[in-house]
Amino acid sequence: YNGEEGIEDPDLLQGADRVGSINFVKDIAEINITHCKRKKIEFFIISENQTENLNQTLSLVEKYRKRKNTKIYLFDSATISDVLLSNLDSGELIIRRINDAQLFIYQLLLRRGAEIFKNAMQENGEKRISAVIVGLGRYGLEMFKALCWVAQVEGYRLKIDCFDKDPNAGDWMKMTCPEIFSPLHNGQEIAGDAYYQVEVHSGIDVHSSKFHEKLSKLKTTTMAFVSLGSDKENMQVAVEIREKFERMGALKAALNPLIYTVIYNHCITDTLAKAK
Repeated sequence: YNGEEGIEDPDLLQGADRVGSINFVKDIAEINITHCKRKKIEFFIISENQTENLNQTLSLVEKYRKRKNTKIYLFDSATISDVLLSNLDSGELIIRRINDAQLFIYQLLLRRGAEIFKNAMQENGEKRISAVIVGLGRYGLEMFKALCWVAQVEGYRLKIDCFDKDPNAGDWMKMTCPEIFSPLHNGQEIAGDAYYQVEVHSGIDVHSSKFHEKLSKLKTTTMAFVSLGSDKENMQVAVEIREKFERMGALKAALNPLIYTVIYNHCITDTLAKAK
């Protein structure tokens, strides 16, 4: 099912064709599967519209509540869906809620996390992980949370600088993660605890000179994560950051910042990964 507006992404259509899918425009609950009562059926609700995802899931529950051997995978990161599903009578159905942004970040750190620690900068007998996160959408927020969790390790010092064009990004982050931003912990030397410091630079357009001025002051950056919502912008900013550190001479100083970005097009990903 692809909604009334249809799918314009040719790569997505080709991928769907390769797995032998049938494209529906009607509501997913209108698909008639009552004739295959014993067959195992799995629904994957994965559109970009999270409200529509929840509506489709509720429609399926209403129609197939009594059907056994049926699973629904709901891709959704909204808190409201977690609350609703926790109190929903799903009958015989099994519902799995999947936060795809969180899953993406966890898989990235599982596969590549070791290199973040290896690339840490030696400083006064300790190692410093200095991260720059550009864009505090779903992926950026999950990377922030994950780094605060996995990078607070004995022998390492963690510093995270976040950039977002929303002028209220700092206040929103402090509300979302109050303990992390608490002045009792943030930037404080506490015996027995790993040191960390986090800062949000709100109202900063990544295409402005102000962003590059602030980036120039972060000469000890060891990793950067870019997630701005589109492949084109993500690639452009990731390359600009790479060029910026080259100009600052970071590479000549044996500091090679790791740069990660979110790309949906797998063909571009394969090519970009080999770029010099």
